[in-house]
Amino acid sequence: LDGIIGTVASMIRVPAEYDKAIETALGGAMQNVIVEHWDAATVAIDHLKRTGNGRVTFLPLDRLNVLPSISAPQVSGIVGNAADLVGYDDQIYDAVQQLLGRVWIAEDLPSARRALDRHGRGPRPTVVTLTGEIVRPGGSVTGGSDRRRRDESILARERELRALPSRLTAAEERAAKAADRSRELGGRIEQSQVQVTENQSMLE
Repeated sequence: LDGIIGTVASMIRVPAEYDKAIETALGGAMQNVIVEHWDAATVAIDHLKRTGNGRVTFLPLDRLNVLPSISAPQVSGIVGNAADLVGYDDQIYDAVQQLLGRVWIAEDLPSARRALDRHGRGPRPTVVTLTGEIVRPGGSVTGGSDRRRRDESILARERELRALPSRLTAAEERAAKAADRSRELGGRIEQSQVQVTENQSMLE
């Protein structure tokens, strides 16, 4: 399929300390697929219909309606605007701004409440804490913990996948050096064996 850029999770670079907050802010949108244009999305949807391979939300960059971002206040306990805390290529700027441009990251719920209490008129942001609580613009607050749920970070897996090629290259270089050292030691062993044979002959 043409025009497919990638999933949101695979296209953004998130510092490890913000994994929980960004995953909470994105929710299911982490698996949304960014595409270059509307036609790419419609072709992909037709393909999914024909093959019965599930449903996907697409973000066509030429049709996104991006609202103005809400700047995070520079106050204690507020880390910043979520879109400013992640890395991404310029090509997907609109997709990131649509998903994260109106989200603040806070250290904890008390910090989130203080910042929202001081927020003036105008659009209200979504505020997410570093531990995954979320305060919606309408006032609802979601948090807690489910110990039965395995907490596997999709963003952490994506970060590991990006690091694997360089780790593999480094491992191959170490293996090549070890092979060279092994051959060198093998040669020395052979020389020692020859010397041992000569010494045995002399002793006889």
